[in-house]
Amino acid sequence: MTTALNTLTHKLAERFEMGSSENLPQTLMATAFKGQNVTPDQMVALLVVANQYELNPWTNEIYAFPNKGGIIPIVGVDGWYAIINKHPQFDGIEFEQDAESCTCKIYRKDRQRPTVVTEYLDECKRETDPWRKYPKRMLRHKAAIQCARVAFSLSGIYEPDEAERLQESDKAPQNITPAKSAATGNLTNPEFEALVFTLEEEAKKGTSHLETYWKTTLTKEQRKIVGMNEITRIKENAKQYDNIQEAEYEEA
Repeated sequence: MTTALNTLTHKLAERFEMGSSENLPQTLMATAFKGQNVTPDQMVALLVVANQYELNPWTNEIYAFPNKGGIIPIVGVDGWYAIINKHPQFDGIEFEQDAESCTCKIYRKDRQRPTVVTEYLDECKRETDPWRKYPKRMLRHKAAIQCARVAFSLSGIYEPDEAERLQESDKAPQNITPAKSAATGNLTNPEFEALVFTLEEEAKKGTSHLETYWKTTLTKEQRKIVGMNEITRIKENAKQYDNIQEAEYEEA
């Protein structure tokens, strides 16, 4: 056992009056770490947070969440309320909630005004059982946690919903949108349609006019947006106007 791990486990054992801390790492492995294979450094990371905020790893106030082959310490909902209630400056909490949002107010003894945070259901709700069954409760937890972060300057700790979102983002499929090329251009660029429309209007003045406009008026970046496939198509359309221009000159 490393020196840091030994110190932290001993401190945890003292806090809960457990006597010897000799077998504590094995107990934590089976409970807070849910049987995961973790390194001493990862165990230290969780114990640092547990001791800093006086959280109980055996009641799910804090536990390890698997992430990218490692773990991140997660503070459960009960853990967050424990942090709030144990803070020496905490002086009360209030909620205002309707069908769309929840506002949390946290009062501190050393401040005249409360810290106020509002969370919105349409921004927070996920397609998971807790959110489907208890949307208002979940939103209330979310508002309380975010408000606590601001009121007590809490950072570096996650709540369960955030951890699940992180895991989902890691599992999300890679962006398989075809790469932009000089041939295809950038069809999703906001300028694409406007540039094509302008070029089609210039094409009505003939091929020569279109080519001059393409080379001298558009920037290199704009030409990339249009792409060679599109300008080739427009040039083909411009040829029909060449005959019209020639006929006009002959008549003149």
